[in-house]
Amino acid sequence: MPIQPTAAVWGALLGACRIHGNTKLAECAVKHLFELDWKDSGSYVLLANTYANAGKLDDVAEVRKLMRERGIQKNPGCSWIEVDNRIHVFIVDDTSHPQIDDVHRMLDEVLKNIEEMGLPIWMPITVIKLMSLVTARELIVRDATRFHHIKNGACSCGDYWRIE
Repeated sequence: MPIQPTAAVWGALLGACRIHGNTKLAECAVKHLFELDWKDSGSYVLLANTYANAGKLDDVAEVRKLMRERGIQKNPGCSWIEVDNRIHVFIVDDTSHPQIDDVHRMLDEVLKNIEEMGLPIWMPITVIKLMSLVTARELIVRDATRFHHIKNGACSCGDYWRIE
């Protein structure tokens, strides 16, 4: 490159490494990212996910250990759903929603229907796509940069943009 790569460039490379399963190049990219901004939890999470997808669970544990040692915390996952013109917010491990038991019952029912169809539920996007299929509903999911409309088990982007 004619210029020095920024954290955004190294981050893009790290994201591509996760998608393509290149752990060696991911390690190189994250090394540079840590030099530029070692406090950004996203770099650690992407590296851990790259290792996890490659089945390198010991390396995942090492990344998580490094995060603990450095005091790096990932922001908890958060989801919103609109029902009858009312927005409901769900944060990972938060059970304060007044209808959380109903939500868990419905989720269990949907997952049971997916399992009865003999379909895989090992990836988050697969679950969302299968949920749209078994519930016969269009689900709108937002990743970090765009909205995906999932209907009858198919994503509006044709799975060009992988959401996980």
